[in-house]
Amino acid sequence: LARRPACARVVAEPDLRNAPSVAAFLRAGFRQAAEVELPGKRAALMVRDRFPQRPR
Repeated sequence: LARRPACARVVAEPDLRNAPSVAAFLRAGFRQAAEVELPGKRAALMVRDRFPQRPR
């Protein structure tokens, strides 16, 4: 995000079975937005917004 000011968010989809990877994303400021079924894996949809979302 620091190198791309126009980028509003980063999205990743690690395999849910890879707990160390999911934990690393959480430590890096990502949130788990959903669980999604992809070809070959069930994934955690991880999102890191540039600015925290305000409650509506």
